[in-house]
Amino acid sequence: MERDLEDGGVPLKKLSHNFFSSISEPAKSLKLQSFVLEGVEAEKKAISLLSKLRNELQTDKPIIPLVEKFVDTDIWNQYLEYQQSLINESDGKSRWFYSPWLFVECYMYRRIHEAIIQSPPINYFDVFKESKEQNFYESQESIIALCTHLQQLLTAIEDLDENQLKDEFFKLLQALNGFHPAPLCAIRTLKAEIQVGLQPGQGEQLMASEPSWWTTGKYGIFQYDGPL
Repeated sequence: MERDLEDGGVPLKKLSHNFFSSISEPAKSLKLQSFVLEGVEAEKKAISLLSKLRNELQTDKPIIPLVEKFVDTDIWNQYLEYQQSLINESDGKSRWFYSPWLFVECYMYRRIHEAIIQSPPINYFDVFKESKEQNFYESQESIIALCTHLQQLLTAIEDLDENQLKDEFFKLLQALNGFHPAPLCAIRTLKAEIQVGLQPGQGEQLMASEPSWWTTGKYGIFQYDGPL
C-alpha cells in the first residue's frame, strides 16, 4: 500500500517536526555541555547529519542506503533494494512521499540512530531520553492509581461473575482512553470472521463484491492513534 504524504496521507513531516525542531538548539537539546572539544565536534557532526535527513524528508529526496556498518545495516539495505524493485518511476528510486508508510517511518528512526552512532563519543546518546523521562514522570500518578486498582481487583476477582468482570474490563479500557505517550500506527491483515475498525457499511459493501474478503488475507487496514 502506498500513500502521498501531501494529499491526505499520514503526515510524516508533522510527526517528525517536534524532534527536528528540538535539534535546532543542539547545546540545549543534546545536553553535551559536559563534553570536551571532541564531544563538541561530534555534536556538530550529528546535527549536520540530522539536518541532512530533515532536508531529504521535506523535499522528497530518494531514500538512500545506510552507510554506517552496524548489525542490521545489510538487512536494511537489502530491503531498500527490494522496495526499489517495486517502483515504476523512471529513476527506479524509493522516495519519502510515495513509499509504504511503515517502511519510511522506521527508516527515519533508523537514520536518526545512524547519525548518532556515526558521531563518537556521543554514539551511545539517546536522543529521545528527555521525552521518555518526561512522559514517565508525568504518568506516575496515573500508573500508581491503576496498579493499586489492579492489585485490589486481583484479590477479589474469583468472586466476580461474568457481568462484573466485563464491567471491570471496560473500566480499564476507559482509564486508558486518551492515553497517548507516543504516536502508534498499526497495520493489520484481515484474516478472521470478526472484524473491527471498519467504517459503517464498509463490511457490507465488501461482502457484496467478494463474500470471502475477511478471510482471504487480501485486505488490510491501517490504524493510527496520535496527533496529526
